[in-house]
Amino acid sequence: MLLWTNIVETELGRECAAENVLFVGEIMITPKFELSQTETHLIIHVWAPYTSVKDTEIEVVEEEVVIFASSPYYLRLTLPGRVEETGESSADYNADDGKYTISLNKVVPGTHFPNLEMLTTLLLPKNQKKRVKPLIEVIGEDGVKENSTTVDFISEDDWFIEQTPMEEDSPASACSSLLNKHSYGFLSSHSGLQDKYVEELAQVSEIRNPDSCSEAQRRSLRLEKERVDFSDEHYLADLMENEEVGSSLQFKFDLSSLKELSEKNKEKMKDLGNREFLVDKVGLKKSFLGLVDILYAYCYDWRITEGAHCCESPWNIARLSGTLSWFDSFDSVRDVVHCCMRRSLVYPLSRHWLLSRKVMTDVVKVLKSGPVAILICFLDILDIFGKKEPYYLLNQLYIEEYCVWIQQIGKDSTNLTSIVVALEKAFPNYKKEHVGFDLEELEAAAAACEEEEAMEEEISDYVRNVAIH
Repeated sequence: MLLWTNIVETELGRECAAENVLFVGEIMITPKFELSQTETHLIIHVWAPYTSVKDTEIEVVEEEVVIFASSPYYLRLTLPGRVEETGESSADYNADDGKYTISLNKVVPGTHFPNLEMLTTLLLPKNQKKRVKPLIEVIGEDGVKENSTTVDFISEDDWFIEQTPMEEDSPASACSSLLNKHSYGFLSSHSGLQDKYVEELAQVSEIRNPDSCSEAQRRSLRLEKERVDFSDEHYLADLMENEEVGSSLQFKFDLSSLKELSEKNKEKMKDLGNREFLVDKVGLKKSFLGLVDILYAYCYDWRITEGAHCCESPWNIARLSGTLSWFDSFDSVRDVVHCCMRRSLVYPLSRHWLLSRKVMTDVVKVLKSGPVAILICFLDILDIFGKKEPYYLLNQLYIEEYCVWIQQIGKDSTNLTSIVVALEKAFPNYKKEHVGFDLEELEAAAAACEEEEAMEEEISDYVRNVAIH
């Protein structure tokens, strides 16, 4: 138990604490918190206003768990390093802002504690963070697993390997069809949506019967719908005349806003709750590729709105993403690039090849910036969808769990690095001919028409001049 030092109380603080202003029965509230560190100490800041200092307990358990309890607040943190209570440890309280500042000694001075900004991961119980199984990865734990020599490392080549889709008459598919139930969502962990949210589903996605559609069927339906929805006229109009495209292309994608989590971000992270993800290598790969797909849709909206998302942003993001609009999943980097490029030329207001390519470079920049930048983008999507009904469904199916999972990736994730390398190799080789909309033929025909019109106008001008003279 820590000794209390430098307790700063005001008259208001004492009165509120005495009256237990925030007590609501015995319900425990997770307080706002953040962590920082020096070479020798870990500092934990906990905001628990109107609490009684004499009833507050702070405990270090097995050097890796810190417990803070001051009714109605309760906080249990599982740390990425070891700490201990010594004579130098301290706990201060300032009643003016209701903040506790807890300073604990590092067991090994100079040790760097990674990912202290990933607040949700710190809330995971110790046994969950350590529990692993052979051939199964608890997302976020890099390196060799206990009792296993297998590491779920996705090599650069793995991102290009196409998985063979399950045949519709395979035993697994037949069983699934008999049950009339297919899964979707993050890590394919959801089902039963079409029976409960028929109207809502129609507003936020293009797939109407996800429970009765296999992954292969969703992919086929998506590609066919994109083919039907592609507009020659719209594409050519944006190619020839759209001034807004030029503005979007010139927009400077500023990454400075993605460097540090805001207070609003931290509050959302705290509210996400504890979640553990057990996933095999295939699921891990699909999760990263789905992340790229959703991030592309977000970056597209960011660029065309010049950093100021608007009332159309929920639709833009949901419709551009094959993951969110069709509950599709991807087997390779080529798959996800193909989906992003096609949909960006079919659905948004501005449809331009150079703009679509520019957005992919934005995505790579965000990925290179690391998990914090990616997390800030997904927390923003969470907020965008949360403000417009019924897009909360997409939050529940994908975004909330992505927000938790991203925190567990790790700043030095080999998988994150390898997918960036794979994207940088695959994307430059993706040409107009690969989209499937005959773009080169369309542009050639449009150029020929433009040349013919120019020639006709030149002849008309010549005839008028002759008539005048």
